[in-house]
Amino acid sequence: MAGTVAYHQPAGLSGTAAERLRLSDSLELRPEHFVLLEGVPTHQSAARRLVIKRNRVFEVRVVFGSANPTASLIAKINGVLRSLEIDEGSAHKREDGNGRSVRVPIPTG
Repeated sequence: MAGTVAYHQPAGLSGTAAERLRLSDSLELRPEHFVLLEGVPTHQSAARRLVIKRNRVFEVRVVFGSANPTASLIAKINGVLRSLEIDEGSAHKREDGNGRSVRVPIPTG
């Protein structure tokens, strides 16, 4: 990881440090990302990451249906997160309307 930076957050995220990811860094969940999230029942678990990649801020939240997700389920989720493609932008409009796109190819099977 390239390090942690302070970033002006929208309401509800103030005081949270965002990790700045290098282009070569993949997005995945590790044990330190599992947190208590408001609104998530205690019989479930949640993970959260706040990252900056290509100068774009992302908050990723994953909620599991059990308090103890299996290693294989976490590996599948990490596979999806690693497939996230973040475009720097272009001169013409894209999916999000501001010339930038984010694509998550969902694996089948």
